[in-house]
Amino acid sequence: MKPVLLMAAFASFAFAASPTADAATVTKQLQVTAEIEPFCAINVFDLEFGLYTTANINGGVDLDSIGSIYVICPDAVAFTIALDGGLNSQMNEFACDPGAPVPPRGMVSTTPPNSGNLGYELYSDEARTIGWGCSPETDVAGIGNGVSFDLFPVYGRIPAGAVTLADTYSDTVTVTVTF
Repeated sequence: MKPVLLMAAFASFAFAASPTADAATVTKQLQVTAEIEPFCAINVFDLEFGLYTTANINGGVDLDSIGSIYVICPDAVAFTIALDGGLNSQMNEFACDPGAPVPPRGMVSTTPPNSGNLGYELYSDEARTIGWGCSPETDVAGIGNGVSFDLFPVYGRIPAGAVTLADTYSDTVTVTVTF
């Protein structure tokens, strides 16, 4: 046997015959993090009253309709929904001050010179007794579930007896979600 092969054979025999050494271990912790940004998203479906007829004007019948606001926020995030006075509010500059009453809202005629005005009201309850404005007293509150949009109906009413020009009327109300 050649000396090199003999040494290799002896080394492998010696390695196999020697007792195994205890394995050494080293540990280190891996930090895993994530951040969920506090966000909310909204979607709105318009409130359309349709035709305001002589029954509404002369017959003492309110014209009611419903719009929708959908809000999604992360789980357990508290939020409030405010509705401003609309583009045509008579007291829009004061409508969002804390403690302000629910602003009187109005739609204006869409035909120039836009001289007609048709008042309406927005409510957060189906009975139309709780006005929806943009102050802490009239905001609507919710808590996010992180999974799906929550529905918040907007109950509208044009009071009976409103008299104005025959035309199409419109207003734009800003929806603000604070979280």
